Amino acid sequence: MSFILIEREDKPVRLRGNRVIPSTITVHNKDGLILGDYVGFRSRLQVKLINYGGMILAAPEAKYAYKLGNLIPATLSEEVVHCHTSELFVREEELLTVREYSFSVIHTEHMNQTYDEITTSMWIPGNIYVGQEQELLSWIKISTQEMVVIGMIISGEDHDGAVAFVPTMDSSKIISIRGIQCMH
Repeated sequence: MSFILIEREDKPVRLRGNRVIPSTITVHNKDGLILGDYVGFRSRLQVKLINYGGMILAAPEAKYAYKLGNLIPATLSEEVVHCHTSELFVREEELLTVREYSFSVIHTEHMNQTYDEITTSMWIPGNIYVGQEQELLSWIKISTQEMVVIGMIISGEDHDGAVAFVPTMDSSKIISIRGIQCMH
């Protein structure tokens, strides 16, 4: 399992004699997380996931965004202070399967009511479907029209508009995506 770093403290704190960084991460399924070593996709920085779990209390206007982002508290090793937020961390064996994509067009019914400014600025975990098949675990950030994907490479084709992103935490909020381009 993988996670994206959403925010972190700037300075380490001491916990049981170790210097650690309290952080917030987004995951597909917290039960699938494994404590241990992870590698940053962009930074190649190695960090250790020491602990995770608990609850984040969001302001009323951000509750849905926090739910959709599946945000959880985490304790990471102090090396994480050297990387930026929005870094995707994966197990080393997954590193070569990660790709970054941009997209140019999105469509969903009731877009403005569902995806407000807070929600569109967050990384949202979900699955990419091409046609009727589940293809890839991914995260999408609507405001910057980018996504990170673990798994099979998507070609630059539009697939006749049949690419859909289904959020992990609310499968009724499907987004159709077009103009997908690999960023590297």
